[in-house]
Amino acid sequence: MTRLETLPFKREPTTAAGLRASLKSPDLQKRRRDLLDQFDREGDPDLQLEAAFIEYMIHDFDAGLATAQAAYRGLRHQGRYRRAALAAAAVGRIYFEGLNNQAAARGWFARGRTMLADEGECVERGWVELGLVGCSVTDVGALATKAAEAVKLARKFDDLDLECKALADQGLALVTLGRGSEGMELIDEAMAILGSGEVHSFAAGQVACCTLTACERIGDLARADAWLRVLEEAGVSTNDQQTPILFAHCQATYGSLLCQVGRWGRRRQP
Repeated sequence: MTRLETLPFKREPTTAAGLRASLKSPDLQKRRRDLLDQFDREGDPDLQLEAAFIEYMIHDFDAGLATAQAAYRGLRHQGRYRRAALAAAAVGRIYFEGLNNQAAARGWFARGRTMLADEGECVERGWVELGLVGCSVTDVGALATKAAEAVKLARKFDDLDLECKALADQGLALVTLGRGSEGMELIDEAMAILGSGEVHSFAAGQVACCTLTACERIGDLARADAWLRVLEEAGVSTNDQQTPILFAHCQATYGSLLCQVGRWGRRRQP
């Protein structure tokens, strides 16, 4: 199995990868249409899976649900159980974060784990176990444990996107558990990886959410501002071409942090 097949998003070898390229590239709607057109020609359900991730990112949850479920069926029928597990986790994420159906989400995450039951050690386990944005997980003890395991898998299989997300998830969990210095060290490392421009926007948005949530929970406005500057330098800023799923939670969390320190009227300028 190639490295491309271990990632939620396949990277086109002829285009620049990374956060800066992915967020400044032409609109995601066009990429989605191109993927589905390619699926019509080639019939590869992995193309549907990538399209489903994009539909999730642009908040088209109904379309994303149907596309991810179709990808799951196609990949399972082909015996590509690792990719089917990622599709099942995508369905679970959409149910949880997009459609507010936690029972359905739990069922699909369980289905993802079942798909990996006989697959041995693989990076997909990390993606399935960390299927939600870290700040959506209420069992922070379990999150800390699962994220630590995902970091190990990411490094073993050279998956920078998963490593970045897992570090941020683990850091947020440790901060919430009262281990602030240890947790923020992991958050800082995740943000350093993100700032390198090598992380896909799907993972980058989750890392940003965890970072600002961690800063809010310990009241660290200076650190939040420092990393927001890094995000802007890496190509992430508030403009009309970017998907709101990457920024709505971050803006609300940053506003809450400002309120905590008494800066009621302050607004961060784009």
